[in-house]
Amino acid sequence: MKARAVNPRKPNELTKAEKAFSEWSWFVDNFAWRRYEAFTLKLGETRYTPDFSGIDVTDQQVCFFEVKASPHPAVYTPVAKLRLQNAAEMFPEYRFYVAWPVKPKGSWHIEEVSNKTRNVGEF
Repeated sequence: MKARAVNPRKPNELTKAEKAFSEWSWFVDNFAWRRYEAFTLKLGETRYTPDFSGIDVTDQQVCFFEVKASPHPAVYTPVAKLRLQNAAEMFPEYRFYVAWPVKPKGSWHIEEVSNKTRNVGEF
């Protein structure tokens, strides 16, 4: 019998990192219609639910954000990276980002995920 991971969070309950990201002024100021886990994308046999979605106020592009507590491989696993990259390739009409907090608190590292992941920077 295989052991199964148990998710201690209730549905629609944000982690500390997700809560901090949702309140971050850059995210609030630059993205309208922000939603938490509002979309689930079908990627062949699997599904992917981004943490946040929003519409970029500058160009009206739909963007999805995956928030990680850390860039550490235990948190941002190769499987998670692959699933996010697959979503970006299968849905090129959307922009996909991965974000994690950096020190000092209040600052975030953002990377756009596509065929070629590019570092957007720290804000």
